[in-house]
Amino acid sequence: MKRFWIFLIALVLSLLVVERDPLFIGLAFSRDRIKQAEFFPFSSFPMYSGFSPRPFVVYVADAEGTPLAANHEFGVRTSILKKVYEGKLKAIKKASGVSLEKLTPEQKRPAGEATLHHLVDTLASRMPPGSIQLWEIILTREAGEIRRSPMMVAEINPRP
Repeated sequence: MKRFWIFLIALVLSLLVVERDPLFIGLAFSRDRIKQAEFFPFSSFPMYSGFSPRPFVVYVADAEGTPLAANHEFGVRTSILKKVYEGKLKAIKKASGVSLEKLTPEQKRPAGEATLHHLVDTLASRMPPGSIQLWEIILTREAGEIRRSPMMVAEINPRP
């Protein structure tokens, strides 16, 4: 009987929908509400579906390597830049047959340059003077510590 109640509570919680503006807390009974509900472990958020053994982040820097606040400077989030960059890396991986973890900086350069050109093409009016750089930081866990391995992937001059 105890298992039944646990199952029932879990079922009700999985149908719970919480929204802001205005605050709404309710159960998902309609088709539209069910699409918004969270059905753990079948998450509709793919970012939680798996974790990379070598996650990385990217950022844009000026000619001296000083990081630029992408959202403030360009109006674009670094998560968008990472998705563009990762898509270009996957194309290189497919063409070369080399895994993402084993790509060299030289092999990553075309993906970095394409990402920076994408940024320039969409936001040309907001580019800083001089060249811009794309940096990648690979995060690893070694001996119980998180290690950061920064690497400049590409550099272009948007205004030659």
